Amino acid sequence: MFRRYFNSVNHSRKTLLILIIGTLIYLALVSHEYFPGKILVTDDIQHNILTTSSEPSVEPAATPTQMAGPVALKYMAETAEGRSLMEAVTVARFGLKAQEQGPYGEAGDGYLGTSHDQNLNAWFAKDAVIIHPTDTGEEHAWRLEMQLRAYGYGDDLIAAPPVVSRRVKSTRIEYERGHCRLPMADCRFVEPSDFALGRFDSNELYQSAVGNRQSPIPITEWYENRAEGIEQGFTIHQRPGRRSHAEGDDSLRLVVSLAGSLRARGVNEGRSIELTDALGKAALTYSGLTAVDADSKQLSSHMEVSDDGSEIVLVVTDKNARYPIVIDPIVASIEKILDASTSFQEVNSQFGFAILMLVVSMPSLEPGHRGPPRFLLTEE
Repeated sequence: MFRRYFNSVNHSRKTLLILIIGTLIYLALVSHEYFPGKILVTDDIQHNILTTSSEPSVEPAATPTQMAGPVALKYMAETAEGRSLMEAVTVARFGLKAQEQGPYGEAGDGYLGTSHDQNLNAWFAKDAVIIHPTDTGEEHAWRLEMQLRAYGYGDDLIAAPPVVSRRVKSTRIEYERGHCRLPMADCRFVEPSDFALGRFDSNELYQSAVGNRQSPIPITEWYENRAEGIEQGFTIHQRPGRRSHAEGDDSLRLVVSLAGSLRARGVNEGRSIELTDALGKAALTYSGLTAVDADSKQLSSHMEVSDDGSEIVLVVTDKNARYPIVIDPIVASIEKILDASTSFQEVNSQFGFAILMLVVSMPSLEPGHRGPPRFLLTEE
């Protein structure tokens, strides 16, 4: 009886041992399936996990690099990323925005440019620019409309060709002036074609006259909304013809008509013009006239004002000039929102309009990173 009991106990022990070994083998297999290749190394100081997994490792986030003041200014001036950033800031501040009607009820679609630095709103209509102050208080309630009326030599002027196309990109608008061979009543304007849109940004409007128009376009009238004011320019693509009674030494003249509540008054011997209200108070300046030919040669130029102040005449000596020539004055506000002693350049250099750049993922600072830098803009 005793021997039989002993054999039974031995048999039970063997069975239990086999079960334990089998369980350990099973656990080892399960552990390898769910935790492949990972070994935990324990130390009194640290625990490290070594892995041979094919899963990609996650790199730690890059430490942001901050730039401000002169360092940031240098970065923006000397690097492609910085120049691109400043261009985006300029477009955000001064870019022309398409609207179905003017901000003061002007009929028809156009583009609005705003300069809070100059206290100016510029509405670019079909063939003219209409300027108001951004501050619409009663004290500042004036209106100025400018339009090219005529050009030519001496007193022998011809009417400015009609606008046959209008192109807008960022802060700049161009009016191409030419002649339709059809009656003007048939010179309709159409929406842009896919081909035309492909030449410019997607947010622009390109309009062209239907039918055969004369080529080349004799005049491109253009405007650019800038911190310094509204830059106006005329590119004369070919020398205008002279009538038989026009003198050979007569200078080229462009006549810009004025409408609204401001009138022109010449100052500084034709180097500058003030645009004044009914009380004689100057609201705008029209100055900085330059003229250059195709060889970048400076041409003698000055400005004149009609007796009633309703017209400004740009006079350019083009006798020995090679065409095309560019005639370029600028309209600016006398009463700026900025302090009169602080120019825009000084504001930029002092970082009154501050740009704090958190440059994340800079390729030059992070080896192996291929993503573009990102910026955060703040205004002080």
